[in-house]
Amino acid sequence: MPDVLPLPRISPVRHGQLLDYDELHREAVKAVEASGRARAEIAEALGVTPPAVTRALKAPGARYAGLQARIIEEVTGYRIEDRSRVEFRVVRKN
Repeated sequence: MPDVLPLPRISPVRHGQLLDYDELHREAVKAVEASGRARAEIAEALGVTPPAVTRALKAPGARYAGLQARIIEEVTGYRIEDRSRVEFRVVRKN
C-alpha cells in the first residue's frame, strides 16, 4: 500500500477558484487546519523548515505565495496554477 496521507474530508478550496494574494494566504491557513496535519509534518513533506511554513501561514503577499500554493497542494487534492500577472505603468512626472 503506498505511503499516501488522506485528504481532508472537506477541502477548503474549490475547482476553478481564482485567488489573489490575500485569498491564497487564507486558503492555505484553512487547508492546513482542515488537514489536521502538523506544520512540522507539512514542512518535512515540502523540504522546508517548520518556521518557513509558519511564516507562510502568518503573512499574505507575494513573498510567500509560492510556498502557500505548495502547502495547499500538499494538503488538498488540488493543484495551484500560477496565473498571476504583474504590470507596471509608466507615466510622465509632470
